[in-house]
Amino acid sequence: GINSSNASELEGKTVAVPLNTMADFSFRKQMAALDVDIGTMTIVDQAPPDGAVSLADGSVDMACIFGGASAKAAGEVGTPIMSTQEKSDAGIGSFDVVSVTESFANENPDLVRSFLEVTHEANAAWTASDEQIAKVAADAGMDVATTRNQMAGFVFPTAEDQINNFFGKDGTAAAAAESLGLVFKKPGAWNVDEKIAKVMTGEFIQ
Repeated sequence: GINSSNASELEGKTVAVPLNTMADFSFRKQMAALDVDIGTMTIVDQAPPDGAVSLADGSVDMACIFGGASAKAAGEVGTPIMSTQEKSDAGIGSFDVVSVTESFANENPDLVRSFLEVTHEANAAWTASDEQIAKVAADAGMDVATTRNQMAGFVFPTAEDQINNFFGKDGTAAAAAESLGLVFKKPGAWNVDEKIAKVMTGEFIQ
């Protein structure tokens, strides 16, 4: 199959990507890291469940997937292009964010800080124990095996790591926002770079 050592074979192929999502961002960053020209590829906008089906029936050569069920289905017929470590070494990752409106943050700063503190405590306590995996599986409506496999590559950055590596000017979050914001860069449209600078902040975890 195709992996990081022969990724150039993807040029000219068809790939299913849920556009304007973190999967889209990860796809573009992976292809850039592997020196694959996406301009030669046919990109089909498909949600993960549909992408997994297309990969299985051969309609596409590659599919970008997220979500336990879709990842499990895709994993039965394909393999990752890059390993978790390879992506990490290349500065590629997808992540969840905590977002609120500006007015909510300004009116409830203590609540936002408290929520993030509790979140950090939970992250720090995560050991992927059987009990923790079972709880996540139950809350997500997934089976334990799928949950364990999906979370195997999860990392939970500390507050310091987030401030230093995610929310800085050239941080991971900024790179993702810039990539996904390109869809809004049209003549006469609002300045997406200015908007991104305003909406991204790590001040509540400092």
